[in-house]
Amino acid sequence: MAIVCPRCDGNGLIEKIRIKSFGITLYVCDECEATWFHPSTISFYTFIPIESFLEARGIEWSDKELEKIGYYEGEKYETDNKLDMLQFGSIKN
Repeated sequence: MAIVCPRCDGNGLIEKIRIKSFGITLYVCDECEATWFHPSTISFYTFIPIESFLEARGIEWSDKELEKIGYYEGEKYETDNKLDMLQFGSIKN
């Protein structure tokens, strides 16, 4: 079963996308295009917009450059929002 995007609250699913020229795999929401570099970091607080990542590297969003591998079906991302906020300094111990 595909993993639901934590950013768009269930409206999108996480896809694995390979950037051919860099040989890396990203995890991208098929609805809001929130992006993560590793599945263990998938959280509401850790995404980056795919456009920012691609633009900074001079990559075009095209079928020639990006290969959709399929939906990510690994372990669900961490759902403990308090843990996320502690990690990113939003709240203190």
